Amino acid sequence: MIISKYIISFFFACLGTLSICAAIANWNWFFNTNNGKIFVRLFKRTGARIFYIILGTLIWIMAISVYIEIN
Repeated sequence: MIISKYIISFFFACLGTLSICAAIANWNWFFNTNNGKIFVRLFKRTGARIFYIILGTLIWIMAISVYIEIN
């Protein structure tokens, strides 16, 4: 059971990192997906980038909290 929590924590960390890197690097392939286009339409490109940085940070906090719960 503990190994699955490590996997979940690692998975969250990877997703958070992807979200933050995509927002900082302004990756077109990330923002041209269906979900990315929704946020670009709502918040414009800069607002969507800020949203994804905040989202990535929250996902990282989830990863850290799962990891801390393990130990």
